[in-house]
Formats: sequence, C-alpha cells, structure tokens
Amino acid sequence: MTIPLRQEFMRPVLKAFADGEARNQKQVEIIVAVALNFSKEDFEQFSLISSKTIIEERIEWALCNLYRAGFLVKAESGGFYKITSSGLNAVNKTLDLNAL
Repeated sequence: MTIPLRQEFMRPVLKAFADGEARNQKQVEIIVAVALNFSKEDFEQFSLISSKTIIEERIEWALCNLYRAGFLVKAESGGFYKITSSGLNAVNKTLDLNAL
C-alpha cells in the first residue's frame, strides 16, 4: 500500500481522539495504522530525511497542525493530546481538514 500524504492523515488522526480520551503519539499511530489497514512493511518504512518512520513523521505533523488549529489540546500528562469541542465538531462534519 502507498502511504498517504501528510494532509491525508489529518482526519484519521483527529478521529483517533473522537471518544474524548487523551492519547499520546504511539497510541494514535496504532489506531491510525489499523484504520488505514497499514501492513507491517508500511509501518516500518523509514523517512529519507529523519530517523523516524514515514508514519511516525506524518502523524507527528498532523498532531502539530491539529493542535495549532485548536482541534486538539495538550493534556495534563506530558506528550498526551485530547480533542476539543471544535475538534469534535470538525470530525463529525465534512470540513476540509486539508485546508489547515
């Protein structure tokens, strides 16, 4: 499978928080990998520009942009994020998250 572009990770990452639970990046990676049916090989592809996998890098990018847009907030525990009310509204609408 071809790994989606960065922008295509926005909605799956936001959906990973739709239940209101706080999650860290590793937890989100697992949820998104299952939702997008990534193979073990997909999950192990390393980026050419960093020491992270492509999936790690793209999910980190999506988390950062969703946070900046106000759809996620940092939870009390370090490294954890939680969805905001505007994030819940966005995940339930057909809002174009790629425009962020």
